Amino acid sequence: MKKVKPVTLYKKYSAMKGGPLRDDDAQRIGQRIEHLMSANGRSVTPMDLVEDARPKNSSLHEYFEWNDTKAAEQFRMKQAGYLLGHIIVHVEYEGQKHQSRAFVNVRDVDSEARKPTRVYVEVERALGREEMRDQLIADALREASYWRRKYAMLKELDNIFKEIDKAEERYAKKKK
Repeated sequence: MKKVKPVTLYKKYSAMKGGPLRDDDAQRIGQRIEHLMSANGRSVTPMDLVEDARPKNSSLHEYFEWNDTKAAEQFRMKQAGYLLGHIIVHVEYEGQKHQSRAFVNVRDVDSEARKPTRVYVEVERALGREEMRDQLIADALREASYWRRKYAMLKELDNIFKEIDKAEERYAKKKK
């Protein structure tokens, strides 16, 4: 097995765009996770974080729901989303056969609510409505961009990164 040279990185933590954290929170949490990794042999598990967060004076405590009733309901919501997101449908679209998620998550544009809500709809409904289709394309490009940033240090993937950039440019031009 080929040995890989250790990598030393300058580290400054920041919050992921669109996530629940502020940059100063991300810095504090990132440093705490680094500390836990040092104490645990350079790795951590989600359970390590939960255990570290359990004491009320922990810097991670506020990021967890400690009311078991609320936490259970939140977990069931995640399970429901998991089910909705992991059912595959086999379809023929524009003359080609595809496999895709049966249900996709979009903003409800029909809603009378004051603020749009995220809902799941059948993939064919989303593909057949321009505003929902545009949401799917924007979501796909956002996920591809996230993936590109996540793996940017892997130069072996540069060709894929370039294709993602080209797709983003094409979509931006199309939307103008």
